[in-house]
Amino acid sequence: MRSLASAGNAGRPPGGPAASLLRPSSSSSSSSSSSSSSFSSSSSSSFSFSSSSDFGLFGHKAMTGDEAARRWEFLRAAFQHIFAKKAGALSYEEVYRYAYLLVINKRGRLLYDGARQCVEGHLQAVASEIAEKDDDDLFLAALLEKWRDHRVNMQMIKDVLLYLDKHYVEMHHLTPSFSMGMSLFCSTVLQHPNIQLRFRHLLLDRIRKEREARLHSKLLFLFSPFFSSSRDSSVCAES
Repeated sequence: MRSLASAGNAGRPPGGPAASLLRPSSSSSSSSSSSSSSFSSSSSSSFSFSSSSDFGLFGHKAMTGDEAARRWEFLRAAFQHIFAKKAGALSYEEVYRYAYLLVINKRGRLLYDGARQCVEGHLQAVASEIAEKDDDDLFLAALLEKWRDHRVNMQMIKDVLLYLDKHYVEMHHLTPSFSMGMSLFCSTVLQHPNIQLRFRHLLLDRIRKEREARLHSKLLFLFSPFFSSSRDSSVCAES
């Protein structure tokens, strides 16, 4: 029978670009270091958890509701750090372990619903920020920037929730965390009442102008022999 420790190692992702973003770097700036130390100290004072071997299966005590709620609050704070582009202040291994322990203690629904609500709340603020852009070019630029940021954020959250996706989401036929986040961007940001119609109008307008520009360039290319020299131009004018 596989031990709890070996199960954690098997479920732990090998790493990658997004995972590396969650690990503190020795070359981080002083501001990042101060942010990291403040987050670590606040987490240790707010969440005095026992070691991971104290929670689990087969002889270990079950995680209480209060303990599960405190662990989720830690993860929620970690997600907020990711949204604020302060992922360097987090320890990937620690954040992943908290998510892993919630799943093996049958708190997968708490983690999944909590992550969904956290992402949705963040995107509501993003949508309001984009909708306030009066200039059309700034509006489109902000929308594109937030979309790119959201993809990076969801990749990191996906790495944290890897064990949840593999052992809870599949079993309950739910949408995986990354796809869930992408879907929330569409429903919360792109379908926002002050964004949807405006974005559609601007997008169609850009497509129309692009087509007209291509047609104009094509016509110039086709008829360029008639205007290749001043002599040809004068002949055309006389005719």
